Amino acid sequence: MAQKPSYEELEHRIKDLESELLKYKGGISEDFKSLADQMLVGVYQYDLLSRKFTLLNKRCYEFFKFEEGGKEVVTTKSVLLHIHPRYRDKVRNASAESLAPGSDGGEVEYCLLREDGSEKWMQDRWIVVRDNSGRPVAIQGMVRDDTERKQAEEALRGSEERLAAFMESATDGFILFDSELNHIAMNKVALEITGFERKDVIGKNIIDTVPNIKESGRYDEYKKVMKTGASFNIPNMTFHPLAGDKHIELKAFKVGEGLGIIFTDITERKQAEEALAKSETFLNATGQIAKVGGWEIDGETQRVGVRLILRNKLHVK
Repeated sequence: MAQKPSYEELEHRIKDLESELLKYKGGISEDFKSLADQMLVGVYQYDLLSRKFTLLNKRCYEFFKFEEGGKEVVTTKSVLLHIHPRYRDKVRNASAESLAPGSDGGEVEYCLLREDGSEKWMQDRWIVVRDNSGRPVAIQGMVRDDTERKQAEEALRGSEERLAAFMESATDGFILFDSELNHIAMNKVALEITGFERKDVIGKNIIDTVPNIKESGRYDEYKKVMKTGASFNIPNMTFHPLAGDKHIELKAFKVGEGLGIIFTDITERKQAEEALAKSETFLNATGQIAKVGGWEIDGETQRVGVRLILRNKLHVK
């Protein structure tokens, strides 16, 4: 015959059962409630059997309180009605998925419409409490006001879009690198000048895309720019032979923790300067010839020549 448990053992078992009941029926200790009220995030517990909130800390109450019938209330219905219509199905689906067998919780972001017309972005994460049979009986969660972060993301996204639009409309080449000198952005002009394909460059390191970068000394200069913030200029450099031996004017500057490079194709300008220089040399030579005399004009071609006696003197071929 099995031995009867002692009074102390029965007392421990009863307390364990009470704890389990409190866990599943939504009972929360006063100490925990006091602690939750001091938190900067919203804390809640929702009983799935009674369909009522059994815990809402002060922060959570501030997030979701709405006036109905002359008093402030927080119910699942009032919360759902004040979620932006565009996100209601998203919230419902996330909740339903978290209650499915094998799931232990969920997460969702949504926009909450306040009674004054303002909007708040909420980040909601929760766990699902289940009984011994695996049936979901409660939801315990934490919700955070993510409005400032969301606004910052939108502002950054807008800045990035404006930057991208500016880069694509610019007549100069732009390249952006991260702190390790990996390509993160490259505009259309830069791709045309270098002859690269965007898919072959973005994400790659400058050492891989410009094999002679270290030997040229530019790699160390770029590192110095990121370290000191002082810009680096090259008024005329010959580009990589694969790009057609182009003449480039380059400026490197610090962008955040990374590097930005602006470069202009000055090949046509350099060719024009060289042609002008040759013209000036020729004009100077012909000017000296004119002073000495000795022009010879071919009657058929009208070409101007100089007498042999002057060619050696002026080194004109």
